[in-house]
Amino acid sequence: MTIHMPTLLITFLVVCVTLMFAVACVARRDTDDGLSDWAWGLALNTVAIVLWAMRGRAPDFLTVVVANTAQAGAYTLFLTALARLQRWSVPPGAVWLPLLAAAGTSLLLESNLQARIVACGLVLVAQQALILYACLHPTHSAIGRGRHLLALAFGILILVSLMRVAGLISGLAIIRDITQNSAVQITLLYAMLVALILGSSGFVLMVKEYADEQARLAAKKDALTGVWNRTHLEEVAQHEINRRQRYGHPVALIMADIDHFKRLNDTFGHATGDRVLKQFCLVLGNCVRSSDVLARWGGEEFLLLLPNSDLASAAQLAERVRSALAAWCFPEGCAVSASFGVTACQQNETWEHWLHRSDMALYRAKAAGRDRVETEALEKGPGAMGATAAGEGAAV
Repeated sequence: MTIHMPTLLITFLVVCVTLMFAVACVARRDTDDGLSDWAWGLALNTVAIVLWAMRGRAPDFLTVVVANTAQAGAYTLFLTALARLQRWSVPPGAVWLPLLAAAGTSLLLESNLQARIVACGLVLVAQQALILYACLHPTHSAIGRGRHLLALAFGILILVSLMRVAGLISGLAIIRDITQNSAVQITLLYAMLVALILGSSGFVLMVKEYADEQARLAAKKDALTGVWNRTHLEEVAQHEINRRQRYGHPVALIMADIDHFKRLNDTFGHATGDRVLKQFCLVLGNCVRSSDVLARWGGEEFLLLLPNSDLASAAQLAERVRSALAAWCFPEGCAVSASFGVTACQQNETWEHWLHRSDMALYRAKAAGRDRVETEALEKGPGAMGATAAGEGAAV
């Protein structure tokens, strides 16, 4: 069967325009998810193909310089779209260097078709490789399956582009224009068509997976303070209890309660109280490690789960937080303090029992005058409790 190259080109353009229209329709102005950039990338890619197809019937500046620059610009926009979605910044060099390289080589090699195609092809391979790297890099990678489709698409493009460049360098492939009925041209166009469909589908899927992940995380965050809620903390706590039982890794819990918070609300109003809660979380967040979990348990009560921490180090952290609160400038000049109950998880202890011990330690801190740290340790196994207090026998 003979493939008619102009017909294949028209099919390619129809698919490109359809993909561009579909992606543009699902893009939203109020979200920075990269879909608009991807749609513009498809548009520039379509422009490049149209200009290449007009070779010999339009000025060389359009069909050579503008077309090759538009193709490089399309891949720059694809990279920008991926960066926006994954929340990282594209290095300026990755934006401007490919455009300058494509335009420069097109101008310098305008009269040498084969050399120009090789030079511009290598520029595109570099861009495709950068996008593939961004898809697979562990720091940038998004959760889900969409990135695998995107990586496959750009892997195909890199392979075919390298084969095309190698064929031109070796002299096995002689290309006059894009409408030429050659195996190299047909293979390249089919590969680009498949890659655009896979890549666009993969990117849209990545956007959906990212939105789903954000919704899942939002359901586990406290709406006011932005810290985790009790649902997430209980999940992590159970995981840490299992690690404690299986591997013996220590884990500690700090229960913190803002002192006289109702009085503060009554005096300054609930708006000020809300700002105090937010800044309280900010103070705690400044004192903890990235592996620690801060959650709002309810009202003005918060929990800090500390993986790989024993009772002594957790008590020291609670005291550090207490001191940081005393030095912090809260709204309306409020003097904000908190009471802390600190416990370490024991072997074979349930979450409910561990939480109860923390609550009892916090109760003792309140009863002893507030603005203090109380610790509670088990001395005879999970059922026997022995208490020590900051400043009373086991000062913190």
